Amino acid sequence: MFRQLFRSLPRELAEAAVLDGATAMSFFWKIVLPLAKQTTAALFVVLFIYGWNQYLWPLLITQSRSLEVVVVGIQRLVPQSGTELPNWNVMMAAAMMALFPPIVLIVLMQRYLVQGILGSDK
Repeated sequence: MFRQLFRSLPRELAEAAVLDGATAMSFFWKIVLPLAKQTTAALFVVLFIYGWNQYLWPLLITQSRSLEVVVVGIQRLVPQSGTELPNWNVMMAAAMMALFPPIVLIVLMQRYLVQGILGSDK
């Protein structure tokens, strides 16, 4: 996403900054980063949801049940023996609680997410 944003910036913008006396770092900090605000927000939302849904890595790394992530905890609610019936109401309630933080994040950052993905400021 950042690659496409940086490639879409016109060279004339960098040339104008150099003519105004900006160094490469000041051009980056004062011009490029403010233009990348929506892309940064969109990438934050995407990477947060990706990290929130991680299963295998936290399963391999955590050694204590108190440090497990929500997705691993939901999997532990599934009965391991064939004779035990699943407690569906508890499993679905846990799944809904696990969905709450990503949904809140998407609702709060929806405008930035759409602008960052579409690449527009409208």
